[in-house]
Amino acid sequence: MWKIGKVKENGKKAFKANYWKCVAVGVLSAVVLGTAGYSAGFSGYTNRWDHDDDQNNHGITEVNDDVSMDPKDLIIEVDDENADALSVTVNEDGYLIIGEDGEETEKDIDMAAMGAFAAIMLICLTVVVIIALAVSIVFDAFLYNPLEQGFNKFFLKNQDEPAEVSNIGFAFDHNYMNTVKTLFCRDLYIVLWSLLFIIPGIVKAYEYRMIPYILCDNPELSKEEAFAKSKAMMKGNKFKAFLLDLSFIGWDILSVFTFGLLSIFYVAPYKFSTRAALYKELAA
Repeated sequence: MWKIGKVKENGKKAFKANYWKCVAVGVLSAVVLGTAGYSAGFSGYTNRWDHDDDQNNHGITEVNDDVSMDPKDLIIEVDDENADALSVTVNEDGYLIIGEDGEETEKDIDMAAMGAFAAIMLICLTVVVIIALAVSIVFDAFLYNPLEQGFNKFFLKNQDEPAEVSNIGFAFDHNYMNTVKTLFCRDLYIVLWSLLFIIPGIVKAYEYRMIPYILCDNPELSKEEAFAKSKAMMKGNKFKAFLLDLSFIGWDILSVFTFGLLSIFYVAPYKFSTRAALYKELAA
């Protein structure tokens, strides 16, 4: 049975033996995997529509819409039957107001325009969110996850011998599409499980934790084999792995007070190395 203190000691020992390269890879990991930006903007739009429904025109049969004309020169023809029901005025801004039974309709027109504007903006926002989500998924699957695999490979190899920074490209040279497929499914399953009140997603995240390291050791393993092996390795170890992560909370608090400098030069690579040491312990 593995002990938290022993795993952390092994991780720290490997980290310190190759200190500066571990720090460099930790910084690269924070920059590449910890930040991602998407931007989307609206440059503006114009909208114009006409309405000619004979059942709702309240007797208006023709309107001269030459906007260059003086409002006094506008010609409106109405049916005799509806002529008495209409009131036509020009407001102080020079806009024509047509009302029925003496009621102004300018406010109604403004409300309709605002509703149409809100609907258009909602549609645009929805489209932008969908596009951003699609881009994010593609980015994660084809770049983020393979790079994550490479960072894990570096710290895993560093457990036995000084690793090289070039190890972070491991996934791109070793069965790349299998890595993409397997890690995409891992992320998808965690998201789906997280929909059940979060906790199941956290449990599954720990259950699948060893998948990247398993693929580092054997990139030819199928998705099903990698999932099954990780599940077997983490059986009875998920809560203890959670406590291992929790043991770094003091370091994380100290990192905040140093504006992240402590994390860059010590805590982050220490964590990466400890997680790799846990895999070595469970795989032994």
